[in-house]
Amino acid sequence: MVFEWLYEMDFDLEDPRNAGVQRDERVHTKNNISLRVITYIEPETGKVFEFLTNVMDLPPGVMVELYRRRWEIEKVFDDLKNKLHQKKSWSSDLTAKRCQGQLIALTYNLIRLIEERLQQEHGLINQVEEERKGKERQKIKEKANAQGRAVSTLLLNARQATQRSVKFIRWLRGGLRNGVTAATALPVLTCLYAEI
Repeated sequence: MVFEWLYEMDFDLEDPRNAGVQRDERVHTKNNISLRVITYIEPETGKVFEFLTNVMDLPPGVMVELYRRRWEIEKVFDDLKNKLHQKKSWSSDLTAKRCQGQLIALTYNLIRLIEERLQQEHGLINQVEEERKGKERQKIKEKANAQGRAVSTLLLNARQATQRSVKFIRWLRGGLRNGVTAATALPVLTCLYAEI
């Protein structure tokens, strides 16, 4: 695609969500379609990214974060394929494939709801995983600071809500297969979450 540069947009440099954003430009194509090009420097590695979008009204740092989170969708597919063992279609019929897809999506969402409910009602949090994520965020901040770059608050506060832990999936699967009561199953999950 060949773009004609129109103008550069001002954006709030003090807004911590925009950390790493270098430019927010408006361009149009030879067919006169207006687009936006956001130039962003990844704080940890210094790698430069350009994001092309037709969304004009969101802060540039928010657009960058939305693109970054698209990658997390791939992690959901990994969960479905590897942790829930949905590697192939049950049928070649299109209707059956749709039903399978809906059932898989429903199952995944129910797993997320169960995990959130256990956290809210019983305070069950995978502490080891939370600590690992905290160390990961700290490492990103340290690397970015060493390079003289700031990290977006969106990146630091983002909780990877897409990927479930193998511990949780196995615990849930075992409990459902064996018909274990919640009173019996909850202490087991507490122990699993405490282990590495």
